[in-house]
Amino acid sequence: MGQSGTTNFKFVIHFQRSKMDISVKTGDVLSASSELTMLASFEDSALPANVAALLEPNDFRGRAKETLLLYPRGALAPRRLLLVGLGKREAFTPETLRQAGALAVQKARELQAPDVAVGVQDELPLPADAAAQAFAEGIELGAYRYWRYRTELPAEQTFQVKRVTVFSKA
Repeated sequence: MGQSGTTNFKFVIHFQRSKMDISVKTGDVLSASSELTMLASFEDSALPANVAALLEPNDFRGRAKETLLLYPRGALAPRRLLLVGLGKREAFTPETLRQAGALAVQKARELQAPDVAVGVQDELPLPADAAAQAFAEGIELGAYRYWRYRTELPAEQTFQVKRVTVFSKA
């Protein structure tokens, strides 16, 4: 472990026109201050009480690729909270995390959020380093844009996420 709960590895993803840093930290993703926080959850799991208090019954069920964007307005540290469903626990694969990471970075680009925190509500049937790698791969793939022959694009179309922090509970 490095200083202040940061693990000793960091991914740096370089794109044709920009650079995105992906780092991994231990801690609670909901206590991290960010423009957008993504919390992934399995279909059969309960959300934390402070998140559940923001929802009405059946607003979010955790189905695969289901998303719900919330604005906690001071109830949580993040400015925006994106809930992403991982589906049934029995059907979980590393590809599930790749898809969740891609959804998070695509939503961040849509919202023009420069920094994103991602985490999972439940224990995963993967080692922490494999889960972080799957998230990083999904984030990289979700952020990819081919611009070679496109010119004079408005700023909102060329926006790139600058920093993603993947949170691990242990």
